[in-house]
Amino acid sequence: MKYGRLNMASAAEQKLWRRIMAAWDEDMPACRHELSLRYTREYPDNVWGWVVLAAVLGDLATYDEAVEALRRGQSLAPPDERPKFDAEWGDLHAKKGELRRAIARYQKAIEAHPTPRVFEGKARCAVKLGEYAAAKDALRRAIRLYPEDALEAHHQLGQILRGERKYDAAVGSFERALELEPDDDRTRAARDDALEARALKSAGKQRWDAWSKTQLDLAWDDERWACCRELAVRLTRSDERRGWGQLATSLEELARYEEAEHALENLLRVSPRRRWSVAYRQLGWLWKTRGNQVRAAGWFQKAIDLDPSNGLLGLGTCMARQGDYAAAKRCQRRAIRFAVGCTDEAYLNLGYVLRAERRYPEARECFERAIELDPCYADAKLARKDVIKAKRFARYRT
Repeated sequence: MKYGRLNMASAAEQKLWRRIMAAWDEDMPACRHELSLRYTREYPDNVWGWVVLAAVLGDLATYDEAVEALRRGQSLAPPDERPKFDAEWGDLHAKKGELRRAIARYQKAIEAHPTPRVFEGKARCAVKLGEYAAAKDALRRAIRLYPEDALEAHHQLGQILRGERKYDAAVGSFERALELEPDDDRTRAARDDALEARALKSAGKQRWDAWSKTQLDLAWDDERWACCRELAVRLTRSDERRGWGQLATSLEELARYEEAEHALENLLRVSPRRRWSVAYRQLGWLWKTRGNQVRAAGWFQKAIDLDPSNGLLGLGTCMARQGDYAAAKRCQRRAIRFAVGCTDEAYLNLGYVLRAERRYPEARECFERAIELDPCYADAKLARKDVIKAKRFARYRT
C-alpha cells in the first residue's frame, strides 16, 4: 500500500498551508474552510490536510463530512503515525458532545503518544461531566511531563481549584502559568478574581447591604465569577430571585454545573410561574455549555412554550451544533421577527449558519444588519471580514 505524505513538497504548498494557519490564528472559520478544501483538492496525498479539514468541519458541526475527512487522513497515514489520530478523534467526539467517547480516545492517545494537548482535552471533558478529580489528575500529569509547555494545564487547573473555592491553590496555579507567559491577560484576570474572592470568603457570612450590591455589580460587569459567587450567596438571603439567578450564572461560569442546576431549581421555587421561562432558558444554556445539545434544546423549548420570545436564540444555537441548519435558521428568523432585544445577536447567529453553508453574500448581509443595530459589535465585524475574504477563495455554484 502506498501511504500519503507527511511533509510539504513545494513552496506553493507551504504558502497555502501558512494561509490556513493564519486563518486559524485570526479566528476566520470561513477562510480556513475554503482554504482547507482547496488544499485537499490540490494536495490530496498529504495526511495533515485531511486532519485540518476534519477539524474545520467539526467546528461547523458537519460531523459526517468531518468523520469522512479524518478517516481519509488516517488511511493515508503510515502505521507509526496512526496513534496520533486518537487525539483527533477525541477532539471530534468532544465537539459532538460525546464526552465519554472523547475521554476514551484521549486516554488511548495518552498511552500511545502523550502530548499536553491530549491531557488538556481529557480534562475539559471530565470537567463537563463533573469529574473534577480526574480532570485535576490529567492536568497534573501534563505539568509533570511537560513543565515548559504547561501554560494551559496550569490555567485549567487554576480554574478548577477556583471553582472549588480553593483560592490559595488556585492563585498558585495561575502564578505558575504567569511565570511561563507573563503577558497572559486571561490568567492574570483569573488570578486577581481568586485573590479578591479569597478575601470575601475569609470575611465569612455577612449581611447584604448597599456596599455588597456595589461590589456584586462591579464584579458582574468585570466577569469576576468567583467574587460574584461569594457575593451572590449573601444576596440569596435578602433577594432570593436575583440571588439564585446570579449565583447560578456564576457557578456555570466556574464550571460547577450541578451546583448551578441546584441554584436554578431554587430560582424556580421562588419565582412566579410567569417568570419560569427565564430559569428554563438558563438551564438550556447550562446544558449547552456542558455539551449536551439535546437536553439543552429541551429546556429552551420549555422556555419558548411559556414565552415564545424567550429561548429562541439558544434553541437555534443548539440546532446549529447538532448540524440541523434548517431548524437553526428558523429559530433565528423567529427571534428577529419578535424583535424583543438581542436582535443583533439573532442576526449574528443567522449569519453564522449561512456562513457554515458557504452562503457568504447572505451571511454578510446578516452581519451588516447586526452591525447597524450595534456599531461596536466586534464579533459581527470579524465575521463580516471573514466572509468577505472567504468569498475570494470559494467556488460558487450558479
